[in-house]
Amino acid sequence: MNNQNEARVPSGTRIVQNRREGAFAWVGQGVALLLVAMLAGALQAQAQEPAQPDTTLEEVVPLEEVVVTAERSALEIMRSTAAVSVIDREALRRQPTNSLADALTLVPGFTFLEQDGLGYAPQPVVRGFYGGGEAEYVQVLLDGRPGGVVNLTMDPERSGATRLGLRGGSYGTGSARLYHSGRFPGGRAYSVFGNAERTGGYRKDAERRQGTVGGRVALLPDGRLRLSTLHHGKRADQPGPLSGSAREADRRQVAPFYRFDETEERRHQAALSSHLKLAPNTQLRAYLSGRLRRTDVVETRAFGPNFADTRNRVLDVARTQGSVQFTFKKLPLPVRDELTVGTDLSYGALDSREYAFLRGNAEAYEQAQAERGDELTRGESSRLQAAAFAQYDLFPTERLRLSLGARFDALRDRFDARAPSPDAAASERTTHTAFSPRGGANYRYLRSERQKGHVYANVSRVFKAPTLDQLYNQRTYQLGPDQQIKFFSPTLDPQRGTSYEAGLYHRAQLWPEAGVSGALSLAIYQIDMRDELDFNLQELRYVNVGKSRHRGVEAGLKLFLPGQTTLRANYTRQDVTLQNGEYEGNAVKAIPRDVFTAGVSAAPEQLGGLSGSVLVNTVSGTYLDDPNTIRLPGHTTVGARLAYEYGDEYGGATVSLEAQNLFGATYSTTGFPDPLGADQVYYYPAAGRTLTLGLTTDL
Repeated sequence: MNNQNEARVPSGTRIVQNRREGAFAWVGQGVALLLVAMLAGALQAQAQEPAQPDTTLEEVVPLEEVVVTAERSALEIMRSTAAVSVIDREALRRQPTNSLADALTLVPGFTFLEQDGLGYAPQPVVRGFYGGGEAEYVQVLLDGRPGGVVNLTMDPERSGATRLGLRGGSYGTGSARLYHSGRFPGGRAYSVFGNAERTGGYRKDAERRQGTVGGRVALLPDGRLRLSTLHHGKRADQPGPLSGSAREADRRQVAPFYRFDETEERRHQAALSSHLKLAPNTQLRAYLSGRLRRTDVVETRAFGPNFADTRNRVLDVARTQGSVQFTFKKLPLPVRDELTVGTDLSYGALDSREYAFLRGNAEAYEQAQAERGDELTRGESSRLQAAAFAQYDLFPTERLRLSLGARFDALRDRFDARAPSPDAAASERTTHTAFSPRGGANYRYLRSERQKGHVYANVSRVFKAPTLDQLYNQRTYQLGPDQQIKFFSPTLDPQRGTSYEAGLYHRAQLWPEAGVSGALSLAIYQIDMRDELDFNLQELRYVNVGKSRHRGVEAGLKLFLPGQTTLRANYTRQDVTLQNGEYEGNAVKAIPRDVFTAGVSAAPEQLGGLSGSVLVNTVSGTYLDDPNTIRLPGHTTVGARLAYEYGDEYGGATVSLEAQNLFGATYSTTGFPDPLGADQVYYYPAAGRTLTLGLTTDL
C-alpha cells in the first residue's frame, strides 16, 4: 500500500496536480457572519478609497500564472495540453488544511477515502481509479523526483528563514514542525525540515506516532547539482472496520478482532539531481534516487462475524531509480519548437515474510495475549523496469501549441518462494512491454487586456502494471478443509487503456476598477480500460476487470475580490462503469460519483492581520458492491479557520484556530459488504468535530 500521501507539507510549499445534501445550509451563523463582516468591511474600504484601475490583466490575474513541469517540458500552465492545477502558498496558509490530503481537496479531481477516522491514512481516488486501495495510482514527489502526478516544490525564495510550528487539538493530537533554510559560505543553498506528530485517535486503539526529517543542499553554488534526503518513521494502531450495528451502538469502539492490529514503518531515501545547460539551446536534467523501507504490520482479515485470522507481515523494500532527460530548443526549423528525449530506469526488490499470529472467534481474541508465531510464507520478488520517452512541442503560430509524445516501457518481474518450499515450481518469471503514444493541442482562442482563454485536447494510451505485492504476497487463508482463499494473483495482467481529454483555461478581469477577477478551468475525459485492477469481494483476491469506462468532469472556479478575498468552487463527476460481464453497466464499487467543494477566505488589511476561511465538501454516489445494491450515504463536512498574523510572511507569527467537520456530521467515507455473504456491511467511521490550535513563528 502506498503511504507516501501521508507526507506533511513544509512551509512555503506549492502543490502541483497533473490530474445531495445542501452544502451551504450547514454553514454556521457565527462563522458565516464573521466572514460576511470581513467581506463587507473590505468592500466598504474599497468604496471609500477607490483603487486605481489596472491597465493589464496580469496585474490582477497573471496571464501566465506559473511555470509548471507537469509535462516533460517547463511551460506556462495555460499552455498545457492536459489538466493541471496549482495550489499556491497563500491558499495553503489560509484554508483549513491539516494534511496533504486536505490540501488536495482544493483542486478538482481528487477524492480521499479514510480508514482511521482522522484522515491520517487517506486512500486517494483520481478519475475513478482506486484499485482496492493498493494500486499506487498517485505518487508524491519532492521537486519533481521521481516523476508522477503530485509534485511538492520548495519555495526557492525562503533563504535564511527559520520557522517553528506547534499544533494541538482534539483526541490528544499534537505536532511540532521546524523548517530552516540558508546558505553556506560560497553561496550554496540548503534547507532542512522536521516534524513530529502524535494523536490518540478518534477511535479506541487508534493511537499514532510519526516523525519526518529531511533536507537538501546545493552541491554547486549555482544550484545545478543538489542532494536531498528524507527519513520517516511511524507507529500506528489500526482500528479496523465496524459492522453497521456496532457502528450505530458506538462509532468509536473497535471490534475484538482488530485489537492487535498495528503498523510500524521506517523509510529512508536520498536523491541526487542536476540541471545543466550544455549549450545555449540544450539542457540536461538527471536524477538518481534510492529508497529503503521496512514495514512490520499486524493485520486481521475477518471472515464473517464469527471468525478472523490475524497475521504478522514484515516487508523489506529497496528501490533505485534514475532518469536522464535532454531538451533541445530552436531546432533548425522555421517555427518555434522543442524536443525532449530521455530514459527512465528503476529496480525494486521486495522481501516478504508472513507469520502466524492469532485466529479464532471473538471470544478467543478478547482473552488472548497474542504474539508472533511460526513463519508461514516467505518470498523474494523484484522488478526491473526500463523506459524510453520522447516529446516534441511545436508552435506553428503564436496561438497554437502541438505536442506529440511516446513512451516505451519494458518490465521484468521475478519471484522465488523461500517458504514453505523453495522448489523451482514456486518461482515466477514474467515480462511485459507497452508502447504509449500521446498527442495533444492547445489553442489560445482569446487574448485582450481583460481576458485570456485557451482550449486543449489530448489522446493517449495508458499502461500500469500490478504491484509486486498484489502479484506475489502469498497471503493464503484456510477457512476449512475444503475452503482456501488466496489474496494474491500471480496471473494478474497490466491494465491498459485509451484516454481522451479536452478542457479549457480562462482568466478574466471582471471589474477592473474594484480589483475583481476570476479564473475558470474545465476538463472532460473518457478512459476506456482493459484489465483494470480491482479487489473482488466474492473471491477475496485481486482480479482484472475485463472492460471498464471512466468518464468525468472536473471544473474549478476562483473569484479574487478586494480585501484579499478568494471565493472558490470545484465540482468533480466520476462515472466509472463495468463494460462486460455479469454486472455490465453497473458502477464500479467504492468510487464516489459526485464531489463538490466550495470555500471562501478573506484577510482584509483593515482588520489588522485577522483572516478567516470556510471550506464545504460534499461527497455522494458511492456503491459498496458490484451489483450496486448497497449505497453509501452521502455526507457534507465543513471546515473553518480563524487566524491572526503579525509581521510579514518572512518574519512574524501566526496564531490559528481550525475546525474540521465543524457541525459534527456522522458519516463514513467507505465500507464493504461481508466477504462471505452474511447480511452485514462494514464501515470505517469518520471523526466528529475536531478543533486544533496552532502557533507558527519565525525564529
